[in-house]
Amino acid sequence: GPIPDRLGLMYPNPASDQAFYDIELEANESGVIELIDVFGQVVKSYSFTEGQNHVVLDLSNLSSGVYSYRVFILGEAKASEILIISR
Repeated sequence: GPIPDRLGLMYPNPASDQAFYDIELEANESGVIELIDVFGQVVKSYSFTEGQNHVVLDLSNLSSGVYSYRVFILGEAKASEILIISR
C-alpha cells in the first residue's frame, strides 16, 4: 500500500489568510517550519515538537505570491515545497 510521507501536509494550497501544516514527530524530535519569500527572506517561522502537530500559519500580513517553505527536523533540512498565497 501507500507509504506515508515522513513529513507533513500543508493545506490549503493556494491559501489566503491562513494555512495549516500537520506533521507527526517521533519521541524526542523537534522541528521548525520556515516560510520564505521570493527574496529568500524568512517571513514566518513556527516550531513543533514530538507527537501530532497542527501548525497554524498566519498569512494575513503577507502579500499574494509564491512562497517556499522549509521543514527542519532536529536542525536537518527535510523538505522544501511551494506555498502560493492568493486572494
